[in-house]
Formats: sequence, structure tokens, C-alpha cells
Amino acid sequence: MQDKILFVVNESSGENNNDWQTDIESYFKEKDVTLDFYYLPDPVDCDSLDQYIKSAKATKVVAVGGDGTISLVAKSIKGTDIILGIVPAGSANGMAKELMIPAKLEEALQIIESGRQTSMDTILLNNKHLCLHLSDVGINAQLIKNFEDGDTRGKSVILK
Repeated sequence: MQDKILFVVNESSGENNNDWQTDIESYFKEKDVTLDFYYLPDPVDCDSLDQYIKSAKATKVVAVGGDGTISLVAKSIKGTDIILGIVPAGSANGMAKELMIPAKLEEALQIIESGRQTSMDTILLNNKHLCLHLSDVGINAQLIKNFEDGDTRGKSVILK
């Protein structure tokens, strides 16, 4: 059966200016795979993403972004047989690093293509927040809040 891979791209993730679709299509050019792309709007519309993933009927859904993008996509495919792939494109890429997914696009796509898979435990907090990699309190939680409230990226923390 031919793979159909849906790439969910978060263009506002990280600090890169990649042409993700062109680069990904180039990698898969000679391969027997169907590609589809969904670009996350700003602000993110989770219902539209859920509907698109459901209608796409993909065998793999790949989050192109950081930990937040991965969490968003994971929540959309939770409870299905769809395989989650990761292309690290965030500010820190903590989960991708923990899973030893290379930052180089071609190397990450090789993993998506060849299917290095593992099961993963998740935690659902307050019946709303799906936690895959880590859940935070304290300084790191403040860093995330600062990021969400403004345009600060990286590891600087302003305690209030």
C-alpha cells in the first residue's frame, strides 16, 4: 500500500525561512508516496486541523515545527492508527532531540520514510492539554507564558 503523508507545517515556528514544501517534495520526488500539506493558520484553528487530518486519510502525519506543533498534531491523531512524524523546526526542538531526530531535514525525512516507530505514553491534563514530552511548572512554564504573551523566543526568562 502506498503511503500518504500529510505534513502539517507551522511557518511561525522557530526562526527559519525554509521553503518546506519545495524541499520535502524534492526529497520524495522519485519515491512511491503521496504528499499533502496543511499550513497552520495564525491563530491556529484546531477544529479545521482535525477536519483536514480526518479527510486527508493519511497513513502518516508529520508535524513540521516545534514541541507545540507536535503536541497539536498528536492531539488531532490521538486514538487513531496514524503514525506521527516529526521534522524539527522549532526554537528548541526538545522532543525531537529526546527522540534523537536529526535537525537536518533530509535525515529527519529518512526516518519518516523508513519508519523508525515507537509507542509513546501521553498525559491529558484537565481534559484539555495533551502532554507528550514534558509538562512544566516554575521557570520553564514562565518562559512559555512569556513566549505566548509576546514575541520572545529562546531561553531568556523574565520573572514577574
